[in-house]
Amino acid sequence: MQSPNNSDDSSHPTETPFTFTTTRSRRISSTQPSSTRKPKSNPHKYFLERTEKNCPKHLTDSQRNKWFKVAKKANANAQLVRQLPPFRWPTSHSIQPIFIHHLTPHSIIDSVLHKIRDATVYVIDTESDPPTPFRSESLPALIQIQAIHHENSTSVLIIETQFLPYPSSPTLFRRFALFDIDQIKHPVNLQAYFTTHWNQTHPHLSSCPTQHHQSQINLDSDSDSDYDLICTVDTSKIDDDLQFNRVTNKSTCTCPDDIRPYKDPTNQWALQKAIKVTFNEALNKLHTMNTWACALDPILTTDYTSDSTATRTDMIVYAVNDVCAPARLLFQLDHLIIRHLRSSSLSTTVPSTSLPSSNSPEPQSPEPSTPEPQPSLSPLHIQQSPEILSDQEHVPELPMYFVLTDSHARHIKEPIITPHYQALVHAISGLRWRDSTHPHLSALSIIKSSSISTYLQSSAALMFLIGTNSLRYDDAAKVLQDVAHTIEYIHTTYPHLHEKQQIAVVATFPCYNTSGIFKSIHSLLSNIQVYNEALHTLSNQLNFTFIDFHITDIYLSSDRMHLHPDYRYLIPNSITHYFNSIFQHHTSSRTHTRSQSAIQRRNQRRHAKLKLKQQQFSIKRPIDLNWKPIHVKQVLKQHHIKYARILEVRNHIVPIQFNNAKDRDAADTSLPDDIFNSEHFHQYFNAEQ
Repeated sequence: MQSPNNSDDSSHPTETPFTFTTTRSRRISSTQPSSTRKPKSNPHKYFLERTEKNCPKHLTDSQRNKWFKVAKKANANAQLVRQLPPFRWPTSHSIQPIFIHHLTPHSIIDSVLHKIRDATVYVIDTESDPPTPFRSESLPALIQIQAIHHENSTSVLIIETQFLPYPSSPTLFRRFALFDIDQIKHPVNLQAYFTTHWNQTHPHLSSCPTQHHQSQINLDSDSDSDYDLICTVDTSKIDDDLQFNRVTNKSTCTCPDDIRPYKDPTNQWALQKAIKVTFNEALNKLHTMNTWACALDPILTTDYTSDSTATRTDMIVYAVNDVCAPARLLFQLDHLIIRHLRSSSLSTTVPSTSLPSSNSPEPQSPEPSTPEPQPSLSPLHIQQSPEILSDQEHVPELPMYFVLTDSHARHIKEPIITPHYQALVHAISGLRWRDSTHPHLSALSIIKSSSISTYLQSSAALMFLIGTNSLRYDDAAKVLQDVAHTIEYIHTTYPHLHEKQQIAVVATFPCYNTSGIFKSIHSLLSNIQVYNEALHTLSNQLNFTFIDFHITDIYLSSDRMHLHPDYRYLIPNSITHYFNSIFQHHTSSRTHTRSQSAIQRRNQRRHAKLKLKQQQFSIKRPIDLNWKPIHVKQVLKQHHIKYARILEVRNHIVPIQFNNAKDRDAADTSLPDDIFNSEHFHQYFNAEQ
């Protein structure tokens, strides 16, 4: 889809699945090392300072006009941002993009492909660095891909093209060959579609000299098939999105600007202006001409200054908004390609009603109800009706499990109640394994408190979701000592929690929120990795369970530490999954909870049945006085005979019993009648001596 005019990118919603592959390799080289290309915090700063006084004297009239035109556009953008609220979509939450580059783990690639496999509508956008005196062509920097699941759920991928595992630096986006243009089934020309829609809803005034509307563009014409997803971008001039109303000699339109912003029918709508007139929001174009090949993903850079981090964050927001803006326009205009993805079209469950009897009054038409917003993914519903809760609270045999967690599970406000057990979740923000300065944030101190010890005494299992706060400030080795001390205290104080699965410790999630101790993301992630690996080993030594919720960095929110709201359901789901396995284990092993006398009576019955069975399968052999039971067993072993029991010798006869007829017949064939005479005894055992 061609969006309203974007000079530095190309946005194309398409209805087709896509695939791409990545391989581990070295980072591609470029004309300038990526580590030295730093973005500007305010690229428009020098444009805003342009005046008649500081205009270069050597410029020609044409160059002078362009010089002031750029300044005028930058000022218009600044004024728009000051006056209007910022553009945002979806409005319910911020989008956390997924970065693709040569350091992206294969697990994340697999997760991305799994998540967007059912998406059919995509928006493709690009960002480039402008030519320089050392490079005549624009440098491809980003490919933004938006996969639209439905109106309130979307995934955004940011492919950092200068950090892909390619052998050489490409100069055009089309060389990446990420897409086959033949797979694009329904490209949408948003520029033409929006222009036609605007002209239809904003006709010329009767007083306007223009006697007819602008020629409408046939959206189904064959020309649409020529639009390519990837294009070469001319960024020699600052963003043409900041266009101004141009009145040419060909235009006779005199309508106000709020009806016809563009008087000349050949002018194209700017994406920024389309967002302004449609939503009364500002699509900030401050970073249009910034340095995009600067490694937006924090993993790719070592520049962690506050100014650099803030600038990259703003650029990420810009890249996400730029690719999401066309999709929001399509939803607003109710385009056919996305109509099936609107929230109002999502299926909702309607309770069935019985047919009225012939004597009953005619039912009234129900009031139309507004469908509740659907979650982007299917979270676990852990709350139940008050009636069910009240009934379950009076079931004394319902086992209770206890979860002590930091802020990662603070969104779980109610107990997790199932027909088989209930789980209490106690969340404390800032909780660490041990904190001598702040006892109220120390897991060991909290466990020793009277209020929590009451829960632990009656809990059938205990889970710890702690680690992030400890590992941000302490070395993994020290944190592991705190874990070991806590587990040993629980084993000593609460002996009923003696089984391995009754105490569980969750692996620490990825965290990119550095601290004064671990100032780089690499050192922090390394500390977490060392801890998780050693924690798994420690679990076998101290008899507790190590659990991995399989949380990756694609699930994190903008604070780079907690889970994004769309993925918070993963925590209660994982907790419930583990406790379900514990309950099933206890259910399958309930026979071990019988009394000792009951177990003894059961075993006696089993032994009596087995004894009667073995009496049916037996053979007898004469035996010399030299033979002892140990000698008989050795001979049977040498002949590979499977026997059950060797009975007491009576009248120089030894009975041998078996568990089945097959073993009995095999022994009867292998053992001659004189196998246990005096001659064979000396033959077997004198030879061994």
